[in-house]
Amino acid sequence: LEVFVAACYHLFHQATRHSSQVLTRMFDLTDTMGPYRPSTMIDLVENKPMEVQYIFSNPLERARRLGCHCPRMSTVVPMIQALQRIRGL
Repeated sequence: LEVFVAACYHLFHQATRHSSQVLTRMFDLTDTMGPYRPSTMIDLVENKPMEVQYIFSNPLERARRLGCHCPRMSTVVPMIQALQRIRGL
């Protein structure tokens, strides 16, 4: 949820008048999707390196710069990095 909030916050600052349309479109797209696994879930299960920088760290840093507080993401990023170190990835 925090990733979504951070993205919304970014969108809000990019184009406030379009943000509700973008959110509606995002929800509409995901409502029609069948069961799926995010790429990070696949990487985790298959013991492959996850794209922590691009999927988690960069959005988290962008959110911080915009003043959006994301405490769960701030906790998850170092946990994923530690897990990858433990697994030698």
